[in-house]
Amino acid sequence: MGTTPASFFLFCLRLSLPRSSHLSLVAARGGAYFLCCKRDPLVNRVVLANTFALMTFIGSFWPLARRAGPHARVWLLGWTFLLLRNLALLFSDDYPPHNKLAHLAALWCMELCALCFIRAAGNAPLSTRGFLFLIELGLPVLSQAALFVFSVSSYGVRAGAALLCFVPLVHMLVRPLHRTQTYVVLSGGFAVLGVFSFSAARLNAEAVLTATLCAVFVSAAYLYYAGALRVTRGVPVAAAGFVGWGLSYPLAWGLAHLQTPIVVDPILLSLPQYCVAYGMILTLLEEHVGRTERLALADPLTGLANTRHFEDRFARALANTSLHGNPLACLVIDVDNFKTVNDTLGHPVGDELLKALSVRLAWHIGPRDTLARTGGDEFTAILVGEHDEHHLRFIAQAMMSAASVPLSVHGHAVPVTLSIGIAVATPETLNLAALRKAADDAMYQAKRRGGGRLAVHGETAPTVPVPSIPFPMLDGDAFLEQGYAGEALR
Repeated sequence: MGTTPASFFLFCLRLSLPRSSHLSLVAARGGAYFLCCKRDPLVNRVVLANTFALMTFIGSFWPLARRAGPHARVWLLGWTFLLLRNLALLFSDDYPPHNKLAHLAALWCMELCALCFIRAAGNAPLSTRGFLFLIELGLPVLSQAALFVFSVSSYGVRAGAALLCFVPLVHMLVRPLHRTQTYVVLSGGFAVLGVFSFSAARLNAEAVLTATLCAVFVSAAYLYYAGALRVTRGVPVAAAGFVGWGLSYPLAWGLAHLQTPIVVDPILLSLPQYCVAYGMILTLLEEHVGRTERLALADPLTGLANTRHFEDRFARALANTSLHGNPLACLVIDVDNFKTVNDTLGHPVGDELLKALSVRLAWHIGPRDTLARTGGDEFTAILVGEHDEHHLRFIAQAMMSAASVPLSVHGHAVPVTLSIGIAVATPETLNLAALRKAADDAMYQAKRRGGGRLAVHGETAPTVPVPSIPFPMLDGDAFLEQGYAGEALR
């Protein structure tokens, strides 16, 4: 029976990992089954099974965490503390003289595990301010474990440890920079924990410790869900596991203190840990797949949509226009004399110029529109819901005026002019190739007339160049800080 959670977790992990890891996982499951079935009264079979499963999980989680960034490494540190906790529990059974120290080490490792999860769950920068917040949460948590293990009966010491729970709240009130939604919720929760700990200081140290363990894991659940960049399928699984992990402590304590005590099977209490582990691996895999998909649809230099993604969005917009009659327009934007910039200043300057220019162009793209880099120095935009020629001219002129601001790249002031062709979808151009060709023809018409101007497909009047607006010269880094071209990848 002790192998049930380990076998279940290893089976789920086997489904999530490449085939190269399957053989080691099958061997690990067999080893866990063999060790847990040994008739050795000195070995806690459930703890040993969990320890073996954790070792396998950490070995499998390591390559994912290494590629996922520093937050995933903090997650890995938390699981390592949980592994050390299980090892401490094994030693506490085998060596009675060291029971108290081993018990304290096990509790501290469990609490440090929860604190690591709290630190990494919110996706906040791993800064000094964040670690200070972690210390403020950790002091009352670790102190309550020490008071419980060594059976400290002094009311003053217990009350002082309870007052430590109010430190995050006081810090938030003193420092306005800490008044974020996450900090307010956690500070308020630990203040409630402090009130309970202070009121129960004379009664039961075990109840205070149980409430503390519940609080830290529920806090990890809140941060994991609230701080997720995208709520993928793995996020609610891991968050539910954290909640179950936290509630398992007061549940087991309450059942053990009934008139007729009920001892909960340790296997059931360990199930939320496997739920968290599986949800975390699923989240990392989904994030990795999402990053791969975004890279496949984005231009590597500018972060805008690439040709493949642009054609897909273009086809959807045309289908929507055919079905519902929504207006649609296409803009083809070409950088004048870009080859001269590359030949005289070098390709690195040209690349930085395209990056900064993509940011400026993206400023004028709406949430339903798409801007893509479809050539070396050519951009194409789809404007959904636009059919008024005056409004389209206004958007194109705004792009040309923004591009005309001299840009300092690698110490070079680079002037930029654009030639823009505009085409509005009509029954004759209601397909991808025809509408794109109409806008392309209008763009070449503007270039033949000297560049630095716009042209509308089908117009007979000569195009008029757009005058440059005398903005001050801006540094390239300043533009890149004000926006990211990848935001236009919608």
